[in-house]
Amino acid sequence: MSTTRSSRPADPPRPAGFSIRVDNRQQSFAARPDRTLLAAMEASGARTIDVGCRGGGCGRCRIRVLDGRYDSKRMSRAHISEQDEAQGIVLACRIFARSDLVIESDHYQDPRQHAAEPDNNNEE
Repeated sequence: MSTTRSSRPADPPRPAGFSIRVDNRQQSFAARPDRTLLAAMEASGARTIDVGCRGGGCGRCRIRVLDGRYDSKRMSRAHISEQDEAQGIVLACRIFARSDLVIESDHYQDPRQHAAEPDNNNEE
C-alpha cells in the first residue's frame, strides 16, 4: 500500500468569524475578517442591511457602528462625511470586522431629499 505526499504547503486556517448584531433589527449574522460586512451579510442569507451597488457609489448600505472594531476602505465623501465617520456612520460595503460588532442599519439618505427646498415665497 502506498501513500501520496503533497509538496504543497497546508492550507492556512480559515479566519475566525465575528458576530455582527444589528441592534435595530434584533438580528445577527457572522462575518469573516476577509469579507466586507455587506458581503458577509449577503453570504449568510440575512437581510438586515440595504444593498445597492456593493462598491461605495450609492450609499444604500449606510450603517452606524455602535460598538466594536473595524477597518475600512476609503469612502466617498458624497455619502460619508468626516463628521459621519467620526460618529461611526460608514458604508457596510467598505468595512471589515476586526471584532464582534453592534450596528444599526437603515441610515440611507436619498441625496434628492437634500436638494434645495422650493422657494414658497413666489410673488406673482
